[in-house]
Amino acid sequence: MRHDYLLEKDIRIHEKIGEGAFGQVYKGLYRNEEVAIKLMQGAQIQETSIMESLKHKNIITFYQDHQRNQ
Repeated sequence: MRHDYLLEKDIRIHEKIGEGAFGQVYKGLYRNEEVAIKLMQGAQIQETSIMESLKHKNIITFYQDHQRNQ
């Protein structure tokens, strides 16, 4: 399992661009690069494991799962 740790100060969340059964997706910036940020509801361990293992030019890069205290 790969772990690329992100610093919260490097992330800027902007407008919501989608929503599904497991969370919301926002447009944002990570180190001044436009990214999609998914805020998941509940423990979605299986989805994050799959996302970490996918490597393809047409699939976005998964950086990290991070649980915030709400």
